[in-house]
Amino acid sequence: MDEEFISKKTFIKFLLAVLAFFVIAAVVTDFPLYRKISTESDARLDIAMIGSGENIQRVFGEFSNVFDGFAQKKQAMVVYHVYKTSYSEKEINDAVSMISHDNIDLIISGQSIVPKIKKHFPNTPAIVPFSTDVVENKLIDNDLKHNGHVVYLDSQHGVHSVKRLELLIELVPTAKKILVMRGDPTIYGENIKIIEDLKSKAEEYGVQIIDKTFKTRLELQLFLNSYDFNEIDAIYRYPGSFAGSNIDLVFNANKRYRKPIMVLNDRELADGGLIAYGPTMFELGA
Repeated sequence: MDEEFISKKTFIKFLLAVLAFFVIAAVVTDFPLYRKISTESDARLDIAMIGSGENIQRVFGEFSNVFDGFAQKKQAMVVYHVYKTSYSEKEINDAVSMISHDNIDLIISGQSIVPKIKKHFPNTPAIVPFSTDVVENKLIDNDLKHNGHVVYLDSQHGVHSVKRLELLIELVPTAKKILVMRGDPTIYGENIKIIEDLKSKAEEYGVQIIDKTFKTRLELQLFLNSYDFNEIDAIYRYPGSFAGSNIDLVFNANKRYRKPIMVLNDRELADGGLIAYGPTMFELGA
């Protein structure tokens, strides 16, 4: 059984590789970001970081370290604008308004806000870390010229969804009911095909998927407060943006029940997961 975890050293190497790629892309496409940092004396870069989950916050921290070092060499100043948005339309629209007001040079964001980025900031470069199934979610347009300013870092978690379920069933052979908590299909980037694949595979093993969807963090919290966890045998961490942003609530609730949880990465494993499965950042091309 292969279990791959992301070390901090590998993670930083990955971000450095991404930054190098991004700068090269900027040179080729003549992005304003590259022109600004290359031609202006004492240039100021305004970078927007949008998202609220623990994983995306970790990414923000590592990106900040990399950009600070890069800017120092160029004698530039970097100003970070962090917008901790949830998945409500209002908070996303508020973030868009603030970005417009703050004259942002670069956007780093989760994929739920990609449609707004494309619509309102067609010339602002953007990086979307931990994106999932960029083709399935139609993050990439057929007309490729409209994708040039957005760099997607596909986690490939969607690709390994069924395998992760099989490993969970193998490790917990007595499991007959597995709880899956995910974002409502109306949330952008929530791939509904994955849940159908999981249900189909679970049926082959005689296992029932208890599928629960939520639109907000509050909805999930209320559910966790009232749900009888004695009704299920294990928990499967869904590879969607909503689940990633709110996984802390699941871990906190599970402290009382100690149900085995299949998670995505080393950080979630340390927080209480039973097993994580998937490629390392190095294997993803860094």
